[in-house]
Amino acid sequence: MRHEVKGRPTLNGEVDGSYSRDLKIAAMREIDSGRRIGEVSRHLEVSPKLLERWRGEWQARGELAFPVSRHSACAAIWNVISVLQPNTPVVRQM
Repeated sequence: MRHEVKGRPTLNGEVDGSYSRDLKIAAMREIDSGRRIGEVSRHLEVSPKLLERWRGEWQARGELAFPVSRHSACAAIWNVISVLQPNTPVVRQM
């Protein structure tokens, strides 16, 4: 279950060089449910060290962990607009 990163689309279509917030939360919920970090790491093909770092943020901030950046949010909106109105030129100012 390889997830795309570093300039390619992630699960939610972001291209921000990181894993999607949804993936991070799903991984943390798996760990919270009792699965071992190594098991989740192998399943998601994510470094165990990275999962440990995410877990620290998850434990500190809970559902507020892994905020979506303003740039990512804007990019997601532009993606929706381009799908809904493919032939309409859009000037992007971010």
